[in-house]
Amino acid sequence: APGSAGTGHASSLIGEENTHVSPATATQTLEILEELLAEAVETFTVTMRLDTALSDPSCELGNSTMTVTISDNDTPPPALRSLSIGNATRAEGNSGISQMAFTIGLDGAATGNETVRVSTQSGTASSISDYAAVTDQLVAFTAGQTTQILNVTINGDAAVELDETFSVIVGSPVNVSIADGTGQGIITNDDSPPPPSSGPVLISVNDTSAIEGNSGKTPMVFTVTLNRASTETIKVKVETNDSQAARSSDYVFLEQRLTFAPGETEKLVTVQIRGDKKHERDERFTLVLDSPKNAKIDKDHRKGKGIILNDDPDDDDD
Repeated sequence: APGSAGTGHASSLIGEENTHVSPATATQTLEILEELLAEAVETFTVTMRLDTALSDPSCELGNSTMTVTISDNDTPPPALRSLSIGNATRAEGNSGISQMAFTIGLDGAATGNETVRVSTQSGTASSISDYAAVTDQLVAFTAGQTTQILNVTINGDAAVELDETFSVIVGSPVNVSIADGTGQGIITNDDSPPPPSSGPVLISVNDTSAIEGNSGKTPMVFTVTLNRASTETIKVKVETNDSQAARSSDYVFLEQRLTFAPGETEKLVTVQIRGDKKHERDERFTLVLDSPKNAKIDKDHRKGKGIILNDDPDDDDD
């Protein structure tokens, strides 16, 4: 019977006969099948019975079942090396490119068969402007190596901004196990804002105009400006208010919260103007600044005038 050893581990004796006359003894040989798989000790059983047609009627069978033990003599394969990737930090620089180096390490010398694949994943850093993406790049270890270096290209700029992050993800392991498969890259800002002018950061909005058109909608663009760059995030609310122009017929009402990231000094706000074919005088509404955070509103430029220019002829004109 198989026991813990499968039928593929020893030759079968099913239906095989061994005849002898007492008190002689007989030997039955079983063939144990060789293999290279390291495994636990295995067993199977051999069961004997008397063939009453051939044996002496006075013959008795003692122990009719015996257990055979197969001891393993194969050496188990060495344990897989464990792999980890570290974090990395680099100042972005003011222009050009530089390299951020990530160390990918094993917990022992490589056999020469260990490989993984790595890809970058954006966090607050953008693979379009801040660093060059890495996609499914093969990293292979030669025999005896314990580390490999992955370089990611960093793009320099002169913008004042917060530190930015991205990640390197390790996957597709071959002949290695992954203990830590994520490395964080930190691009540190090394740009300084211009020396502050006296007084606080002030927010202002300009006057602007647009021809109304005969139908549909036409964009009218206001510019909201800071008098200087700031290292803080600045916010301000903008909202349109009627004057001669009415939101119901002349323009689309707008209420919006603007956010200036550190280093930014300008935001564009677009109000949609409703076109018509009615002759009328030029009409006006205002874009009003309110509720600033980390800045003050320039009291002389708190409201931007939006002038809708008439382009329709007078019906009485010949």
